[in-house]
Amino acid sequence: MSEIDPVDHERSVRPRAEAGDPAAMAGLGWALFEQGNDAESERWYERAAQAGDLAGMTGVGFMLNRRGAHDEAWRWWRRAAVAGDVQAMANLAANPGSAHREEAQQWGWRAEAARRGAHPDEVPADVRTAAADLGALQVTLGRDALPSGAADIGCGLVLALIPAAIGVVLIAAGASAGWAVLCLVLAAAVPILFAFGVRATRGDVPERAFVFERGLVWGDHKGALTVLPWSRVRLLRNVRRIDRNGRYERTDYAYTVVHDDGTRLILHTPKLPQGHLFVLGDTIEREIVASRVPRALTAIADGRQLAFGGLAVDATGISAGKDTLPWREVEEIEVTDQLRIKRRDGWVAWASARVADVPDVAVLLVVAETLRGSERDRRSLRP
Repeated sequence: MSEIDPVDHERSVRPRAEAGDPAAMAGLGWALFEQGNDAESERWYERAAQAGDLAGMTGVGFMLNRRGAHDEAWRWWRRAAVAGDVQAMANLAANPGSAHREEAQQWGWRAEAARRGAHPDEVPADVRTAAADLGALQVTLGRDALPSGAADIGCGLVLALIPAAIGVVLIAAGASAGWAVLCLVLAAAVPILFAFGVRATRGDVPERAFVFERGLVWGDHKGALTVLPWSRVRLLRNVRRIDRNGRYERTDYAYTVVHDDGTRLILHTPKLPQGHLFVLGDTIEREIVASRVPRALTAIADGRQLAFGGLAVDATGISAGKDTLPWREVEEIEVTDQLRIKRRDGWVAWASARVADVPDVAVLLVVAETLRGSERDRRSLRP
């Protein structure tokens, strides 16, 4: 809106804003801010946000953050970001504070992926053929090109310093000339051998993920394609948060996608840049939830029990081994790198499991919360 005159814009949108148009309310908030009227700007942004307008949510978040109400700003930005507003995602990433560093980084990666977008014209012909039943392209993740051979040799030169240093020390110490010469020969050979080994392992093409509406096509370093429809895969999430001295330092991400036919795709940072890896894992998990939760709830309503690794759920409760905890006694299911099931009025976890060992942990959480809600509703209806 930077080329629009704010006074003219206010005159244009105010009648519609006062008549209850959410988009006009957000537009009026912008016009008033540009004229220096922060208080009234915030009021109109908030009215737009309360009416569900994403620009209003982003705008009121900006105004709140501007006057120091950072937690309230985060709540509005997060709401808009979850609904897909890229500017809100970027605002979250740019304003992490001390309490939101991990989440802010994740929103930054999501914003980057959203801006990267889909470029169907850049999809190779063999990928288009493999994805014929997967719908429209959503985003492509991965490196566009392999690192140069010069970069590989550069890494090899760093490694070559070790035998070179040993050779120099041996010469200075008067050791056998043969050993010293061997070390220097190794120092000369290491860069070339390292670069050759890396290229042989890495392959001829970069590994990339092509994310479509109904699934994923993975292209490996040899050019082979793996097709993974959301309806036919399960996900193992291995995400580890690392704190140091009580402060957040980083999060390590790894995922394993398992197809119904047993095909396994292991995703970790050497294969993808960390931000791309997170976005891919996040997307796979979200799409699996959308695909599997309705089927899971239908199966449970039909009397079936569903397994999630060493855990299982049915209409009566959640089971770990031979023990079952009824839904009415489940206080909370807490997830970090461990999944902990807390019993009502209990001091310790009733059962726990490594999240990395629980397939589709996000599906389990949604199904469990739905069944717990149904149990609460039944209790509230009892006389």
